[in-house]
Amino acid sequence: GQKVRFLITSHDVIHAWWVPQLGGKKDGFPGFINEFWIQPTEVGTYRGQCSELCGKDHGFMPIVVDTMEQVDFDAWVAKQKSASPSQG
Repeated sequence: GQKVRFLITSHDVIHAWWVPQLGGKKDGFPGFINEFWIQPTEVGTYRGQCSELCGKDHGFMPIVVDTMEQVDFDAWVAKQKSASPSQG
């Protein structure tokens, strides 16, 4: 149940970050950072989609949010920190 901060922006046109199970829609504007917070209540995978018709690749902008227990998140962070830059 930790609060999570999201920063939404865009490099080209207006996009809209929308994951229905996690709350409302937030727009991403070129040159502007839109901040919002959520507090997931359940572990799971939440799926969404850009909800602003933004061009020919609009249908290829899925959003996936994985929520997990704190211990699993801590292990994921440790793994990311230990990975070499070439491993992504």
